[in-house]
Amino acid sequence: MMSTVLRISGPYEQLRQSMLEAPFEFVESVASRKERERGESPDDGTATFNFTVSESNGDRVPAQIKESALFLSENAETLSEIRKLPGVDCLCLDFSWYFPRTSAGQYNRLPHSLLRICATLGIDIEVSVYRVRR
Repeated sequence: MMSTVLRISGPYEQLRQSMLEAPFEFVESVASRKERERGESPDDGTATFNFTVSESNGDRVPAQIKESALFLSENAETLSEIRKLPGVDCLCLDFSWYFPRTSAGQYNRLPHSLLRICATLGIDIEVSVYRVRR
């Protein structure tokens, strides 16, 4: 199941230490961990840690947006503090959207209220699109 995650990226060792102090349980991404374990990224290389913001999957995008906006609003002060932690170079809200193979197109609107709070908190927005059989 794909969901909406808050991604934090930065130098591995600094970021790892900071995530131990973060009030949310951030987990190193599988791709980041595997790259490091294969020796393709030194310990001071860039790493990514994720926190799930919305459990709604890619065919429930409006729910992802609503749940994410609520999370950001309710935790704005905490997220602002996380942004200042050592090693935090980038914060990104990543939505997963399913795109049915039989579909000619798709759209989802990001409301200005979500864009505003992301801009205020310095959070980028990313959309990961997954083609699905439907």
